[in-house]
Amino acid sequence: MSDSRLIRGASPSRFGGIHWLEWKPKDEALVGPEAPDLILLHPEGEDGSFFSEIAPFLTAGRTVIAPDYPGSGKSDALEVPPATEIYADAMIDMVRARDTHGPVDLLGYREGCLVACEVSLRYPTEVNRMVLVGGPVTENIQHDFRMITAESGLHNEALTISRAALEFFDE
Repeated sequence: MSDSRLIRGASPSRFGGIHWLEWKPKDEALVGPEAPDLILLHPEGEDGSFFSEIAPFLTAGRTVIAPDYPGSGKSDALEVPPATEIYADAMIDMVRARDTHGPVDLLGYREGCLVACEVSLRYPTEVNRMVLVGGPVTENIQHDFRMITAESGLHNEALTISRAALEFFDE
């Protein structure tokens, strides 16, 4: 088992309260002062608790946060139709309200990849790196990824996730 502790909370956003789960090393001295927080973005029909089994193992030297999108989990209900842009704005509101350590790392799983890409396009100075796992595939996925990378200003390598990691989520 990992040596982390779980904290539950909520932060304000322009779409109401955003509920989140946060994992930190039990010894907070292990969180590097320059270590970007890792934001885990869940698939459609889920909430931040989707990552409860794996998140504690991602806390080596950093804080890991799994928010619920507006209208999902314990976050406030949406008063407008859901949209990726709304989720992206709400996620950045949550990041700003939490006063994180500068630009954050994003990990999107399935539809969470769309939210991660939208956050990086809308707020490029607030994103350090992205990991996209099992994202929706388009006919021009390489073109789409190059466009996102160019428009967001991200100059990081794309990370490949192993089949074993994908199978963990599919169990």
